[in-house]
Amino acid sequence: MTFWRLITRGLRFYWRNHIGVMLCIAISTAVILGALVVGDSVRYSLKKIALSRLGEIQLALASQDHYFRTELADELEAELGNKAVSAILLGGIAINNENNLRANNIQVFGIDEKFWKLGNIDINLKENAVINERLAKQLGVKNGEEILIKVEKTSLLPLDAPLSVDTDLSASLRVTIKEIMPDLSIAGFSLQTNQIAPFNVFVPIQKLQEKIDLKGKANLLLIGDNKNNKVFKSPLIPLSKGGNLGADLSKGENLSDDLSKGRDLKAPLEKGGRGDFDANSANSALKKQWQFADIGLELNPIPELGMCQLTTKRIFIDQPIESVMKEISPDYIGVLTYLVNEIRLGDLATPYSMLSAIDPKAIMPNLKDDEIVINQWLADDIEAKVRDRIKLSYFVFDNQRRLYEKSTEFRITAIVPISGIFADKTLMPEFPGLANVESSRDWEPGIPIDLSKIRDKDEDYWHKYRGTPKGFITLKAGQAIWGNRFGSLTAIRYPLNANTIKFDSMIKLKLDPESVGLSFQPIRERAILSSKPTTDFGQLFFGLSIFLIFSSCLLAGLVFVFGVQQRREEIGTLLAIGFKAKQIRRLFLTEGFFIALCGGILGVILGIAYTKAVLFALSNIWQNAISATNLQYHAEPLTLLGGLFAGIEISMFTIWLTFRRQSKHTARELLSADFKSPLIPLSKGGKLAIPLEKGEKGGFSNPQNARRPNSSKIW
Repeated sequence: MTFWRLITRGLRFYWRNHIGVMLCIAISTAVILGALVVGDSVRYSLKKIALSRLGEIQLALASQDHYFRTELADELEAELGNKAVSAILLGGIAINNENNLRANNIQVFGIDEKFWKLGNIDINLKENAVINERLAKQLGVKNGEEILIKVEKTSLLPLDAPLSVDTDLSASLRVTIKEIMPDLSIAGFSLQTNQIAPFNVFVPIQKLQEKIDLKGKANLLLIGDNKNNKVFKSPLIPLSKGGNLGADLSKGENLSDDLSKGRDLKAPLEKGGRGDFDANSANSALKKQWQFADIGLELNPIPELGMCQLTTKRIFIDQPIESVMKEISPDYIGVLTYLVNEIRLGDLATPYSMLSAIDPKAIMPNLKDDEIVINQWLADDIEAKVRDRIKLSYFVFDNQRRLYEKSTEFRITAIVPISGIFADKTLMPEFPGLANVESSRDWEPGIPIDLSKIRDKDEDYWHKYRGTPKGFITLKAGQAIWGNRFGSLTAIRYPLNANTIKFDSMIKLKLDPESVGLSFQPIRERAILSSKPTTDFGQLFFGLSIFLIFSSCLLAGLVFVFGVQQRREEIGTLLAIGFKAKQIRRLFLTEGFFIALCGGILGVILGIAYTKAVLFALSNIWQNAISATNLQYHAEPLTLLGGLFAGIEISMFTIWLTFRRQSKHTARELLSADFKSPLIPLSKGGKLAIPLEKGEKGGFSNPQNARRPNSSKIW
C-alpha cells in the first residue's frame, strides 16, 4: 500500500471526523476573508460614489465672491482642448409649499446644457429645474411639481466688507421640477469631499443671473475630459407613474442600479483627457486667457486730468493688484474714498459726506498726515477757515463685522474751489446703495444712517456734484483709519501718456490670477484621496472577529486530535510494522492539509456570503457608522487568495501545534486493549521513559525495535 493510498483511505474512512474539522476551518477562513473583503468593498464603494458624482469633471475653479465672465469657459476650452463649463453656485433653502417641508443648506447651481454633457446626459432645462434624489425625498416631491427656492443674493462687494449692503440678501424663484436624478450621478456633484449626498437644485444659469443681478457672470468653472473623446449619451426617461425616484436610462435602468451592479455607463478617467493635462496646465491657460473683467477690474482714462484710473467692482482693490501696480508704475497715485457720518466744527456739522485719502503729490505735496483740505462748499456750510480743527466721525468694522463709530480730528490747511481734481466725481467708487440712486434720501448703504439729517442743501450738492469728496487727507492717514482686510485702496491712478496702453498687458503679464482667488484645483484627485475611509474596515472587522477566528481554529485542532486519538490502533500498527514517526507525522499532516484546503475553499464561499450580508447591514442598519449608502461588494483577487492562504496556514499551524503537544506512546501501549494510562513524556536524554513491570529488565523485548529506538514514538 502506497503513502498516497493510505492518505486517501484515511480521508474516506474517517470522513465524519474530517467534516467537523473542515467546517471549523471553513468558519475561520470565512471570517478572515470576510473581514478583508469588507475593507475592499468599503474602499471601492466610497471611491465609486465620489467618482460617480463627478462624471468627467477633472478640475474646478470656485472663486466664491469673485465673479468672472461666462465666456472664460469657452476661451479655456479652445486653449486646452478639454470641455469647460461656467456655472454659478450659491447656497440657499428649498420649500415645498404643498406640505410645508423644507431643506436647508442646499446647493443651487446655475448651469447650461454643457454641464450635463460632463455627466454624459442629454437634457435641456429651459425654464425648469432638476433636483437630486436626496432633496426630492426631503421635500416629498415628484416630477412636474413646484418648489420655492431662496438663494443668497451676493454682489461683487463681499458682504462683510465696509459699506456693503446688508439688506435684500436673498432672491426667490419658483421652479417646476423636470427631472429627479440619482445621487450617484453628476446631480450629486459637490465641491465638498463628503460621502453624504448634498441637496442639489439645478436651474438655467440665465435665470439665476437675472435674479441676483449678475448677468454674464459666473463663480464656478469646471474642466472635464478631452472634448474629442467619444461619450455615450443616455436620454433621460420620466419617472414611473408611481413617482419612484431616480432618472431611468434608455433601457429603463437607474444610474444607481448600474453602479450597484458594478457597471459603468462610461468609466470616468482618474486623470485628465490628455497625458499632460493637470491643474498646473489649466492655471497656465487661465493666466493667458483672463481679462480685467474676470477679477472685476476696470481701466478708464480721465483725459481732463491727464490720468488713467484703475478701479474694481469689488470697491476695495486686492493687495496683490496694488503690489503689481507699484512694480509697474512707481509714480502711481493711490486713492481711498470713504463715507463719513459727520464733519463737525463746534456746533455746526455736515452729515454723510465723501472724503478721499489720496497721495499728497496729486493735490498738495506738503500736506501732512494730521491736515485736511476741504472744498469751499463744506467751508461755507460749517463756517470753517484755515487752521480750524474739524472732527470726522465714521463707522468701522472689526473682524466679527461688529460696527462701531470712531472719530478723528484734522487741522484745515487749505480751502479749495470745486474744480479740477477737487471736482472729480469718479473718486467715489460704486458703493452699493449709494452710487446708483437719484436722491441722497434714497441711500441704502450697509451702515445705519439717519436720513432725517439730510438737508435740502445736501440734496442739492448730491444732484450737482454726486459723490465728489468734500475733503482730502493724506493716503497714509486714510489707510490708518479706514483700511481693512479687503484692501486699502479704492482706486489707483497713473499719468495718461504713451506708456499707458502698455499697462494693460503689463498688469496681465505680472498679475497671477491665483493671487486674487482664481485657480483650478484637482477636484478629482482630492475626491479619490478623500474617498479612502479614515477607518480601515478590514482591520476593524478582523480585530472584532479575532476571538471567533481563534476559537474556530482551536476547535479544528481539537477535533483533529480527537480523530487521531481514535486512530491509536492504526498508529500503533504502523509503528509495529516499521513505519518511522516522521512518516506517520507526514501522513497525518498531509491529511490535515487536504482537510484545510477543502475547508478553506468552502470558507471562501461562506466568506463572500458573509461579506455581502455585512455590506447590506452597513448600507441599511449601520449606515450611520460610515455616513454612506450604496455600498457595493468588491473583492480584489489578491484579497481572495490571501484570505484562502491565511485560513489554510492558520489552520495547519493549529493542527500541527495541537498534534505536536500530544504525548508520546509506544506501539505496545497504543495496541493494548486496556490502554488507559496517562501519556508519558520522554526523558531528558530523548529516550522513551516506558514504565517496566517489576522484575523486568530494561531494553526491548524485540531485537528489531532495539535497532530503531525512535520508531516507538509518534513525534
